[in-house]
Amino acid sequence: MDTIRPHMFAKEIQMYVDYFADLVKESDGSNRTLKSLQTFYDNMLDGIDYCLEISGVKPYIDENLDSIKEWVNIERMRITQVYKSINFEPQLV
Repeated sequence: MDTIRPHMFAKEIQMYVDYFADLVKESDGSNRTLKSLQTFYDNMLDGIDYCLEISGVKPYIDENLDSIKEWVNIERMRITQVYKSINFEPQLV
């Protein structure tokens, strides 16, 4: 396996952060939506922490665990920026 290619968990985290960003863009600002976004964000941070734990174990042959740390830390910053852009003042519908 090419060592430049990121680990599948790193790519999966990136896809979920992209999805979260889309959800935020489409948010209607309702209490239900804001609560859902909060839950998604919290779960993502837990998943990111778990991926970082995985990156510390002994890799299988040709497994690129080193890419997890780099990619996941970038995605943690990105999801935090997206999260901070949310207006948590519910809108009247």
